[in-house]
Amino acid sequence: MKFKNALVIIDIQTFFIGAFYRCQLDRLIKNISREINIAKRNKDVIIFVEYNPEHYGPTNATLRQLVKNYPFSIFIEKEFRDGSSEIVDLINTDDRLKNVNKLKVCGVYIEQCVKATVNGLAEKNVKNQIDLLLYSSEFGNFKDSFSNGDINPSVNIIEKTLTPV
Repeated sequence: MKFKNALVIIDIQTFFIGAFYRCQLDRLIKNISREINIAKRNKDVIIFVEYNPEHYGPTNATLRQLVKNYPFSIFIEKEFRDGSSEIVDLINTDDRLKNVNKLKVCGVYIEQCVKATVNGLAEKNVKNQIDLLLYSSEFGNFKDSFSNGDINPSVNIIEKTLTPV
């Protein structure tokens, strides 16, 4: 099967979600679970990007369980904040992914790893449309953490509200 769309989930790992989303963890997992279910329904590839999982822990167990028997999920490890090189390498070397033309990206630590990755993807991978999902809630709007020009202008920012559990 050749894929046209990929859901890219960055750093939804034990350490990062514990450190940055304590008050909203259940809501964040519910919303990303919804994105996973949409991707599964559309038969899109789901790429989990992890930073040093031996040290920072694996991807959240609920999310791993959602893709346990889904044959189109891939886990990759990145070396730095910016995971774009690993994603581009995967797309360029896995024949099933060569037709991917849309990347939907979400994750934690938006102002660091996610921002670095989407900007890296925009610079390295011009053939793909890149949609960045930014979640907001009554605790704040993540778009407010970016200054003008922080995100490559070719990246589409899609604002979503964290829905209650």
